[in-house]
Amino acid sequence: MSNFATLIFIVACLVLPVLVVLPISALLLRRKPKSSDEDGQPEHLANPKRRLMLQGIAAALPIAAVGTSLAGVASTTETARVRLKPLAMPHMPPKLSGMRILHLTDLHLGGFMTLERLDAILAQAKPLKPHLIAITGDIADDLSLLAEALEMVAELAPELGIYVTLGNHEYGNGVDKVRRILAKAPVRLLFNEGLVLNWRGENFYLAGVDDSAGGLFRRQHTPYLANSVGEALAEADPDQFSILLSHRPEAFDTAAPLGANLTLAGHTHGGQLGLAGKSALALTGRFKYPWGIYEQGISRLHTSSGAGQWVPFRLGCPAEAPILQLLS
Repeated sequence: MSNFATLIFIVACLVLPVLVVLPISALLLRRKPKSSDEDGQPEHLANPKRRLMLQGIAAALPIAAVGTSLAGVASTTETARVRLKPLAMPHMPPKLSGMRILHLTDLHLGGFMTLERLDAILAQAKPLKPHLIAITGDIADDLSLLAEALEMVAELAPELGIYVTLGNHEYGNGVDKVRRILAKAPVRLLFNEGLVLNWRGENFYLAGVDDSAGGLFRRQHTPYLANSVGEALAEADPDQFSILLSHRPEAFDTAAPLGANLTLAGHTHGGQLGLAGKSALALTGRFKYPWGIYEQGISRLHTSSGAGQWVPFRLGCPAEAPILQLLS
C-alpha cells in the first residue's frame, strides 16, 4: 500500500465513523417534544433532565466515534503480542507434551511491519525458547526484506527447525522470486508435502499446503486447497501425531477428517476488528474460523490474527505471534 493510499485509509477510518453517527446525533437534537398528559406542557419543560440527557448523548456520539477510530489506528503501532498459549491436544503422545511452536503468520513486511518491529517480536519470543517455528504465509509484501527477515528468525535456532508455507500474497508479489529466496534461506518450504520429525524420541508428522487462491473475500472452499491437504497428508502415519501448516484456515475442513491433530493457519487477520475476544468476521457468516482455537473431534485448529497488518487499523483484535505449548 502506497503512502498516499495509507493516508487516505487513515483519514477514512477517522471520518467515516463520524459520518455514521452524525445523523443519529441530529435526530436526537431535533427530536420534537411531546405534550405531557398532565398539563399539556412540552416534555422538555416537564422533564428538562431528559432533554439534557439526550443532548449529552448527541454530543458524545461523534467524540466517541473519533476516539474509537484513533484507538484503532494507534493500535497498529503496537508490537505484536508474544505470549505462551497452552493448547490441550487429545491423544498426543506424552513425550511430545510441552512442545512449543512459535506461530508467525501475515507479517506483511514492508508495509506497517519493519525489520525493527520483527526484531522486537523475536526478542520477546527468544526467552520462551520455541522448539519449532511455523510461518504460515504472507511474510513480505516488500520482497527485498524477505531474506534478511528469515535470517533474523533463524537466530532463534529452534531445535526442530523453521518451516514455511506460501500465502496468497506470495503469489501476488511474485511466487517464483519468493521460492528462490526461500531456497537460499535457513528454512524449509513445505509445498503440499510433509516429513517426519523426532522430538524426545517420539516421531511426529509435519506437513504444509500451498495457497494460490487470492483475496480474503473470494471463495474459500476450493478444490485445490482440499486436494493440497490430501496430498500433504498422504504419507502421514495414522498412528503418529500430525501437524498441518496452511495459510488459509479452511484447510481444517479437510485436514480434520483425514486425521491431522493440529492445523495452524492465518490469512484472515481476525478481520483486525473484534469484540470480547471474537472476530467481527464471525458476524458475516462467510468465515467459519476467523480467529482463535476451533475443534473437530480430536483435531484442533489455531487461526492467528497475524503479527502484521495490511491496513492501518486494529481494534479489539490485536496483532499476535503466539507460542503454542502443546499439552497432552
